[in-house]
Amino acid sequence: MTSTAPALADEHFLLLDGWQHRRQPGHWQGWLAERLVERGASVDYLTLPDPEHPRYADWSDVALRALRGRERVTVVAHGLSVLLWLRMCGDRARDAALADGRPPAPLARRAVLVAPPATGMHGGDVSESLPVTVTAEAVAAATVEPALLLSSIGDPYLPEGAETRYGLPLGLATVEVPGGGHLNQAAGFGPWPEMLQWCETGVWPLPAVASGDEELGRALAAHFSPQGRRLGIAVLGPISDAGTEAVEEALRAAGLEPERRLARLFPRVGEESLRVEDVAEFAELYGHEYSVAVVDAGAFAEQGDRRRIESAYRGAGCTVVWSESVRAAV
Repeated sequence: MTSTAPALADEHFLLLDGWQHRRQPGHWQGWLAERLVERGASVDYLTLPDPEHPRYADWSDVALRALRGRERVTVVAHGLSVLLWLRMCGDRARDAALADGRPPAPLARRAVLVAPPATGMHGGDVSESLPVTVTAEAVAAATVEPALLLSSIGDPYLPEGAETRYGLPLGLATVEVPGGGHLNQAAGFGPWPEMLQWCETGVWPLPAVASGDEELGRALAAHFSPQGRRLGIAVLGPISDAGTEAVEEALRAAGLEPERRLARLFPRVGEESLRVEDVAEFAELYGHEYSVAVVDAGAFAEQGDRRRIESAYRGAGCTVVWSESVRAAV
């Protein structure tokens, strides 16, 4: 009998947070640490020294000791620890410039930098203006693979926006997380399936949007992958007749009977639109039976609602396709 090694058995993750963080219950980093350990990874989820009065010398010493001797390290930094990481990148570049011979090895294999604050926003020297050694070249050289910056418009700790302040000047690929605020527990980030998926694959999952029935058909062909008990397609809200036919054709192409593997969710009696809580609850109860959920984009214009739906279905292992097809008559 052969055994399969855990998916992340050779991986190590260093989780860093920032100002005032003491591993509060319900924070997405705690949830992420548990999921990574379940998948065989080793994890350091650190409380940095004196988080109310952060000192760079103390914080960087702890982080560097956690990195030392590790080969396949992924850094997941949130808040003020993003500025910690950027300063560490600058220090490495300074050391490389002074060194004779080969430059120092990268600090980590990958890094995702989540919701950095503006400099000067918090106390302590970690929050001070970044030194001139923090350049796009320094940040790129600190990891084997390019780092990723995650942010959200409306972050109270960075009014000017992360892409403007950090992404463009430092050459960081930037993903905006809709309706995310500071991307912390207060903004609704406890379980965060998208972050777990990035940790597993190195690719941030972007929403799939089908603007028209032909695009819906192509999206289903790309994302519908029935296996095990996960054989169905769920249609959440009204879509056009042509859109329904595209769903049925995807099922038939997989050798499945549409009448058995197509689920429809409609608004409650007397209501015109689906409730976001009903769509999310469907994922929690039945998402394990579906490979794709086609959701009526017109019913959920609020980015916070879309994020809640995306997270619920990704957490159930089901891909969401947002349909902007012509809606059917209700």
